[in-house]
Order: sequence, then C-alpha cells, then structure tokens
Amino acid sequence: MSSVHFVICDSQQSVLSDGNVVRCYTPYGALPALTGPRLAYVGMPCEMLTGNYFPGNGHRTYNPGLRCFHSPDRLSPFEAGGINAYAYCSGDPINHVDRNGRAPLKNMISTGENAVGQLLKVLPADGSFKPNTRPAMDNTPAPGGLSESEIDKLTGMNALSALGDAIFAGVDLHEAYKMWKSGRGKFSEVFFNVVAGGLNVANVVRAAQRQGYWEDLYSGGVAPTYDEQVWNHNVDVSLWLAALVFDVVAWKMQGDYSQRKDVQWLEADEVRK
Repeated sequence: MSSVHFVICDSQQSVLSDGNVVRCYTPYGALPALTGPRLAYVGMPCEMLTGNYFPGNGHRTYNPGLRCFHSPDRLSPFEAGGINAYAYCSGDPINHVDRNGRAPLKNMISTGENAVGQLLKVLPADGSFKPNTRPAMDNTPAPGGLSESEIDKLTGMNALSALGDAIFAGVDLHEAYKMWKSGRGKFSEVFFNVVAGGLNVANVVRAAQRQGYWEDLYSGGVAPTYDEQVWNHNVDVSLWLAALVFDVVAWKMQGDYSQRKDVQWLEADEVRK
C-alpha cells in the first residue's frame, strides 16, 4: 500500500521529518535507524538493511558509516573526481553534495546562492522554458554536473598537461632525428626516442579530445555512459604511464649518446693532431 509523506528538508534536501518521525544525520549521512520516508540524506533513497545509498541511480554504492564509496570514481584522479577516488565530496559533505556518484557539487543554498532565484534567471521573457539553459552564476552546475569554475580549472590543467607533452614530444623527436642523421646513434636509441615522442603526441591528442568533451558537456551535451568513462579513463592512464616509462628510457639514452659523441669527437681531434 502506497503512502504520501509531507516532509521537512534542510538546505541539502535531506529529509528531517515527515511530521511523525524526526531524523538526525551525521555530516556524512549516517542514520541510527531508517523509519518513515524512504528518501533520506541529500534526498537520496536509503537502503533499509545496510543504510547505504546508491547515487546516480546505482552508479556507485555510498556507505555513510565508512564515509566513502565502495568503488572508485572513474573521474579520479586526473579529472573532477579528485585525488581520492573513494572519498565522498572530497571530505567536505557540509558544503557539497554528490547525488550522481561522479563529482561533488556545491550546495547552492548553504553557500548563499538562492536556487529559486537562479532558476528564475533562466526563464525567458516569452514564458518558454529551455531545460539546457544554465544560470549565469559561476558555480551553478552545468547540465553534465560540472560548474563553470570547475570546468575552467579542468581545462587549465588540461592545457598545461598538453603543453608539457608537446614539449617532451618535440625534444624526443628532435633527438631521434639528430641520432639518425649523424649515423652514430644506435637503433635502440632512435627507436625509444621515436616511440616516446609518439606517445607524447598521443597524449596531446587525448588532451584535445578531453577539452572538446568538457566543452560539449558544459553546453548541454549528453554525459558518457559508464563503459565509455571506464574506457577513456583506462586509455588516458595507460598512455600517460607508457609515455613516462619511455621518456625515462629515452632521456637515459640521450645522455649515453651525448657522452659517446663527445668521446668520438675528442678521439677525432687527437687523430687530426
């Protein structure tokens, strides 16, 4: 038999009372017992037996007793998920909420931003409503779950990463060309420098793809599926680690080549004398 509850909520939309039962939460959403409405912490349904929550319609399991998720965030550590892939709201559940299990969002009301006022800002004068129109405030979440300031931080870090990869790619490929042109470079030295440069170029391409994805998400694009997030995360991490390994080996070989070249030049000078 279904029932209707008229509830009282706080600024995070956590259900505090339905007129009969009064609730008190820990900062991370733990309840001593679940009675009354099924909706609980930050408006998410609570599983009665375990007390766990399932943000994002089951995207991940959140355990308020442990104060963390049971599975890692696919947007960690290099994207919006933060360094700790299991942490809830990056350790700040008072000023943030995470209803999708992917990235924490600022709690607009608790930070002084009026949610109703921001909603009215996106209503055009002719009365038509556009669901993908986002408020003008800097920290209002975009349709994909990221605010403008968060996207600015991501794009800035992404641009710096791409610039570093481009510099490393240029150095590696230039050294490989010098080794091949001089005829003194070993095949392994040329090979590792070419591969390292190619991997850094691939990282630059991936950075450009991430930039396009964030811009599309900010403008109202459809968020990727779980499988797509896993694939993109694994590709990015694999390319970054592979480039790091080959760069270290290539730099070692560049040093060996320079030393060998200097010795050969000294020997040639002695012969000419």
